[in-house]
Amino acid sequence: AGLARAAGTGLVLDTPTWRAGQTWSAVMGLDPARVRQINLEAVAFAQKLRATQETDAMPILLNGVIGPSGDGYAIDRALSPDESLARHRLQAQTLADAGADLVTAVTMTQISLAIPTAVMTESREKIKSSAPIWAITPQNEFAFAVCPSCCPSTL
Repeated sequence: AGLARAAGTGLVLDTPTWRAGQTWSAVMGLDPARVRQINLEAVAFAQKLRATQETDAMPILLNGVIGPSGDGYAIDRALSPDESLARHRLQAQTLADAGADLVTAVTMTQISLAIPTAVMTESREKIKSSAPIWAITPQNEFAFAVCPSCCPSTL
């Protein structure tokens, strides 16, 4: 926050949820209810931090972070969009429900691992949030977003 304040710019504050999805939580023996609770608590933590740091001169966007379900830097197995949807929907929904200003899927090795097309095109109904959703690969090969006022776009 100090750097943003000194530069006279805003700040994007990420939630600590890169490995807080269903796949990694299952490895730790956590059920979907606990996954949801962890993500809710992460957004609440970030909201409290924002409340102590945000000013008119330094607006803070709260970014709900979704990480890959496997190795973020190597493709071990290609997932179908339906499989990816099943792995990421709970976390995306929870981050949006909790009040994230946007949701970003990072270090995804393939388009189907990022929030899949099925979620992107149905996000307003299925994720039921105005939070834009971004997906970015480790090599920044692609990025796309869904916003309340637009349809999926490739940047």
